[in-house]
Amino acid sequence: MNTESCVTRGDKPSLQQIKKWIEEGEVLGEVKGEMYFVDLQAAIMGSSDPLLAQMLQLG
Repeated sequence: MNTESCVTRGDKPSLQQIKKWIEEGEVLGEVKGEMYFVDLQAAIMGSSDPLLAQMLQLG
């Protein structure tokens, strides 16, 4: 499962999947101890979703 297919289907990724995406560099984030943090701003700005882009222009 990649980030694009997960978002397209509207599925909630598992914690293990998020960890894998961070470790593989597919999602920007970092690991601090046993906690994983995702850079949501980078994920949103890097999205190719036309509806999201339209919403960001309105804000």
